[in-house]
Amino acid sequence: MRANSEKIRHSILQSIFENYGVLEVKKVAYEYGVTAQTVYKHINYLEAHKKIQKIKSGRHNSYILLPELTLENTYPLENLSEDECLKRDFHPILKLLPQIANSVFSYVFLEMLNNAIEHSEGKRVYVRAMKNAYAVSCVISDNGIGIFTKVQNTLGLSEKRYAILELAKGKFTSDPDSHTGEGIFFSSKAADEFVILSDHLMFVGKTSKKHVLKTDWIADFPEYDEGGTHVMFSVSINRAVELHEVFAQYYKHPESYGFEKTVVPVSLLEYKDENPLFVSRSQARRLLSRFEKFSTIVLDFAEVHEIGQAFADEIFRVFANAHKNCELQYINANERVRNMILRATAPNA
Repeated sequence: MRANSEKIRHSILQSIFENYGVLEVKKVAYEYGVTAQTVYKHINYLEAHKKIQKIKSGRHNSYILLPELTLENTYPLENLSEDECLKRDFHPILKLLPQIANSVFSYVFLEMLNNAIEHSEGKRVYVRAMKNAYAVSCVISDNGIGIFTKVQNTLGLSEKRYAILELAKGKFTSDPDSHTGEGIFFSSKAADEFVILSDHLMFVGKTSKKHVLKTDWIADFPEYDEGGTHVMFSVSINRAVELHEVFAQYYKHPESYGFEKTVVPVSLLEYKDENPLFVSRSQARRLLSRFEKFSTIVLDFAEVHEIGQAFADEIFRVFANAHKNCELQYINANERVRNMILRATAPNA
């Protein structure tokens, strides 16, 4: 009975975390074959033990996960060592985490703080880590040049928003002699929640099953008017997926140990439009930029309702014929998109 109670409470915490405060009582009750009244008893238990707090809003309630430990500091970026910062100032949180959560949190923390140190061109960075009953979260906020501005300038992009597409592909770095361009890509995949705010734009990495944003990758963030780059990420405490398993998803072969595969959301090309059109060869070429760095490219057509003949032809015939060493795959394509791809790849196309 106690084990089942622990599982119910864990599901309550998970529901609050993944649904941004919305607690799906009926879903939890159904999952464990108990009544809603039983679930509410566990909610009351978690409230009494200061794990969660109810927020009343009209007829509907939402919940927040209460912090158990919060650590924060502001550092000058000059001569800052990310590993010393982690071990010295955030050890009290690290020692509370199980091995897998500790490893993932440490990896993302070190990668993102190193980004601020070596790429932001700022003077200082603010770091805050917080642990609650379900997850450990972190904010790393510098006052340097915005990351999307930096990517735009480095690649000569016509619009700043295209920088997010390049970060989503992976293998981008403004300092190729010292970095591989893997940090943001793998950090966004490893963390359970991952967000970058900068330049009035928001990049959201692989996250939980539900998302507060329209898509799970990107949204405008016009109300955020501060400079710099602001990274926020969370790692669930009892997660089962290890760091090496995250990396392995992007190996072409299990024994290769190389970052050879990427998954690119096609919708990032024109995310601002309610009904974007993916029809031109110039759009396709923008999508295809730097694909030659990978041996396998998976195009994710989620939320793409239709593509044009020229767009499909440029990707699946022209590029594919010119880059025989690059394998193009696609997922989440509806019937219209799939038919246009099949037309482009037909033997007599």
